[in-house]
This record gives sequence, C-alpha cells and structure tokens, in this order.
Amino acid sequence: MSEQPLKNQFWLASVDQYGNATLVDGAHQDREGVERAATLIKRMGLANGRRFAIAEILLSELTGQHKPVDEEAIGTLRDDDDREEIAAGDYRYYAPP
Repeated sequence: MSEQPLKNQFWLASVDQYGNATLVDGAHQDREGVERAATLIKRMGLANGRRFAIAEILLSELTGQHKPVDEEAIGTLRDDDDREEIAAGDYRYYAPP
C-alpha cells in the first residue's frame, strides 16, 4: 500500500462551543468552494447562528501497521447482529454486556 495521500478535501464545518467540528455540506475541491457554500447557507437563512470554519481533510490509505489491538474489546461482540451493525458503521446502539 502506498503512504501517499489519496487526496485532500475541503469541507464546511460547523464549530460548537468547545471548538469541536462537525463536517457539513460535502467535500469541495478547494477552499473557495467552501467559502461559496458558507455564503449560500448564510444567505438562505440556514446558518441559525452557527459558527463555521473550513476543515481540510487529508485522506490516506490504511497501512494495517499499528500496536496490538484491545482483544477484550473484540471479545465483547456478543452475537452476529452486533458484528453486522458495527461492520456497517453503526456504533451508536452497541452496549457491551
């Protein structure tokens, strides 16, 4: 696998009171695209007092190189339903036994 980045993306991000960002609107090829999106959102009255920022995201391939994983966490996957939900990216409703 290559360690070269796949590509950079620029996103409009809503920033909460703690400085945490939530990506909104979708990826743009450049900062100007994000600026335009923010202007449109504000002019359409959809900003609702939110604070916005530009998030530059660098995507790169996974290498599989890491320290050992938490085997106990893997063991908490109780049944096939849990594994399917987590594999599908649905972590919200999983509660370990």
